[in-house]
Amino acid sequence: PLRRWGQPDDFESIAVFLASNGSSFVTGAEFLVDGGFSAS
Repeated sequence: PLRRWGQPDDFESIAVFLASNGSSFVTGAEFLVDGGFSAS
């Protein structure tokens, strides 16, 4: 884990991706934006 709280900038990239045409073929996916917390 990154040992810090998430900041708005940390979530910006995935939000932009999901709102873009680049994610048009993504269905039923789960994107964890938790700084590696769930992997520990």
